[in-house]
Amino acid sequence: MSQPDGFRLEIPDTAPVPEPRSGFMGANQLMTAEPESGKPGAVVTRSPEVVDALQRNAARIDAVYQAAEVVGDDDPSMNRLLRIAVQLTGARFAAFSLVAEKRSIVKASLGFAPDIAGLMWPLDQAVVAANHLLAGPEIEPIESPLLRALAQQGIAPAHYAGIPIRMPNGLVVGVLSVVCASDIAMHPELQKALEDVGALAEDWILLRSASIVDVLTGLFNRRYFEELVAREWRRSLRHLAPIAMLMIDIDYFKALNDGLGHEAGDAALRQVATILKAQFRRGGDVVARYGGEEFVVVLPETTAETAMDLARAALRAIEDAQLKHPDSPYDALTVSIGVASAASAEEQRRGPIWLLTRADQALYEAKRKGRNRAVFDPASAYR
Repeated sequence: MSQPDGFRLEIPDTAPVPEPRSGFMGANQLMTAEPESGKPGAVVTRSPEVVDALQRNAARIDAVYQAAEVVGDDDPSMNRLLRIAVQLTGARFAAFSLVAEKRSIVKASLGFAPDIAGLMWPLDQAVVAANHLLAGPEIEPIESPLLRALAQQGIAPAHYAGIPIRMPNGLVVGVLSVVCASDIAMHPELQKALEDVGALAEDWILLRSASIVDVLTGLFNRRYFEELVAREWRRSLRHLAPIAMLMIDIDYFKALNDGLGHEAGDAALRQVATILKAQFRRGGDVVARYGGEEFVVVLPETTAETAMDLARAALRAIEDAQLKHPDSPYDALTVSIGVASAASAEEQRRGPIWLLTRADQALYEAKRKGRNRAVFDPASAYR
C-alpha cells in the first residue's frame, strides 16, 4: 500500500547512547532539575540494565530505518510473497508491516482496504515482543481495531496470525501477517507454511540488502544512493522543499594507507561511516559511501543554514573521536566537507547532478583552504 506523498518514517527520537565526552556526563548518568527553578540538580546514575535497554532500542530503530529503505512501498517481490502466503494458508488478507513504537507502517498488503491496513499495530507489536509466530489463544486477548473493523464490515470469523521478520543482523523490524477464516493455531501445517513464507521474506531482504549496501562500511552504496537521490528530488520538486547535499572526504587518506597499511585504512573508513550514521539520523537523511574515501549525505527538507550546522557537528564528532592518523598535520583523522543546497524552484529544476557537482566544488574549496573544515558552495550567495 503506497504511503502518501511526503511520508516520513515517524520513530521517537531515541538516539544511541554515546560514549562519554570530556566535560559531559556519561551515558549512564542523567541530570535532574531542581523543583520549580529548572536549574540543574542531582546527577542520577542509570542502571546498566536501563543503558542496555536504550542501546537495544536504538539498534532496532536503526534496523527499522534500514528496512524502510530496503523494502519499498508496494514492492513487487514482497507482493508476490504475500500472494504465496494467501495461497498456502487460505488467508483472506495478508500484509507486511514495519513496526515502530506506536504504529505499523504497512509496506505491502493484499486484500486490505487502505483504511483497514493501518489498524494492525497492537497485533503486530505483540508479535515483535513475543519474537515468534503468534496465533490463536496467544493473540486473541489483545484488543484489536483491525479485527473489530473487519467484523463491522461483516467479515467474520477473522483470525490473525503473524510472524516476525528479521534483518540480516537478527533484529526484528516487522511482521508478515495473515487474516484467515480459520484459526491457524489449530492447523500446524498452516503455521509451517506461514513460517516458510517468513523465511523467504527474510532471504529476500538479505539479498536486497546485499545489493544496496557497501560491504565494508554498512552504508548504502553509490548505485542505491543514486536511486534514493532521484526519489528525494522528485519529492522536493512536488513540495517545493529545500534539499541539501554533503560531500565528505577523509583527509590525507592515501598517506594513512601508505603509512599504516590497508587494514588501518579500512578501519578508518568503518569508523567514519559509524560516526556519520550516528550524526545524520533524522527521518529522510541518507548517508552513503560514494567511492574510495568519499561519502555523501542527502538532507531532504533542509535549509543551507541547517546543512552547515549539521556538517560542522559531523566535523566535531570526528575530531572528538580522536582517531589516529600519524601522517596528518592534525595528528588525528579528520575530514573535509563540501555543502550545497537547492532551495528555489529554479535550482531544483537543474537536477540532482547539478547539486552533487556544487557540493563537490565546495569540497574542493575545503581542501584548498587546508582541510578539516566544512565549506558551503562557493557559487552560492550563502556563506
